[in-house]
Amino acid sequence: MKSNMAVKAAAFATALSLVLSGCSSDDSSTDEDTTTDQNTDTTAADGDKGSETGDLSAAEIAQAITDECANYEGTKGIEGNVIKLGSVHPESGKYAPYATVLQGFKAFIEYTNSNGGITAGDGKQYTLEMVSADDEYNPANTMAATKRLVEEEGIFAMVGQIGTENVGQVRDYMNESCVPSISIASGATRWGNSVSYPWYISGLPAYALEAHAYIEHLKETKPNAKIALLYQDDDYGKSYKAAIEIAIEGTDITVAEERAFNPLNEASSEVKVAELAASGADVFFVGMGGLPCPQAVGQVPATWTPETFVSITCSADVLTKLMDPKGLDLWAVKGF
Repeated sequence: MKSNMAVKAAAFATALSLVLSGCSSDDSSTDEDTTTDQNTDTTAADGDKGSETGDLSAAEIAQAITDECANYEGTKGIEGNVIKLGSVHPESGKYAPYATVLQGFKAFIEYTNSNGGITAGDGKQYTLEMVSADDEYNPANTMAATKRLVEEEGIFAMVGQIGTENVGQVRDYMNESCVPSISIASGATRWGNSVSYPWYISGLPAYALEAHAYIEHLKETKPNAKIALLYQDDDYGKSYKAAIEIAIEGTDITVAEERAFNPLNEASSEVKVAELAASGADVFFVGMGGLPCPQAVGQVPATWTPETFVSITCSADVLTKLMDPKGLDLWAVKGF
C-alpha cells in the first residue's frame, strides 16, 4: 500500500488466529474476541457439508481413508530419497500474482533440502521436489493440469492448489486417485468434509470465519452499517457472499446493494463499483482475488469513502501494493 499512509492493525482472536491489518488515514485500532466450534456439523455456504467428522477419532478417520483406497501404499511419488509434490496454480492471466505462492513453496523446499531435507514417518531422510502446472485460474483447465501431475508426473501429493471452483472440479478425481491434496488455497467450508473427501485439507481460514470477524468489528464500530458487496461470480465469490449474509443475521447490519463480477469474461468492474457507490452504503466488501481485487479498490470514486474490507485472497503484499485506496479506511485479513 502507499508508503505515506499510516498503518493500523487489529487482532481478531479467532480459532484460526486471524489478523486484520488495515491502512487508513487514522491510527485507531479495535480488538475483538470471536470463537467458532470447529467440530460442529454445518451446511457450507456453497451447499456442501462442512465438518462431518463429529466424534470420530483420528484412527477411525484413517481407517475410512484406507477402506476407500485398499491398495494405497503411500509410496507413489517417492523415488529413492525424493518425494515429488505437485501444485496447480495460475501462473498467467489476471491471477498471475498468485504465482508468488508457488515461488514461496519452491523457496521453502530449496531451503529445506539445503538443510538435510525432512524426516518422514518411517524415520528416513528425504528431499522434496516440486512440479507445477498452470491452469490460468480457469476451472475448465484445471482437470487437464491436475491429471498431468497425477498421471504423468506421478506426484505423491498436491500442495497449495488455488481456487475454490478449480479445486472443486477435481476433488472427486483426486479422491478416486487416492492422492492427498493439502494446504488448499481456498477458505470454502467444503474442504472440512473429511468423511466423504478424506484426502483434502484446507490451508486458509474459512471465509465464514473471516466474515464473522469483520461483522463482529462492525457490530461494535458501525452497528447500523449498510454494506455494498462486490463478489467474484464463481464458487469462491458465492461462498464469500453467503458467509457475509449468515454473519449479519440477527444484527442491524444490512446489504444495501450487491454486484457479481466474472473476471474470466468481464474486462472491468468499474461500472459495477460505480453502481455500488450510488447505493449510499457506508461499507464496501470486496470478495474477489487476483488483480481484479486491487483494481476494484482503485475504482472507488472520490465521492464515496466507505470503510472497505478485502478478503484474505487479496491480502498478499504483491496485491496490496497495487491498491490505490485514495484515503479509504481499508482492512485486509491475513492468516498465519
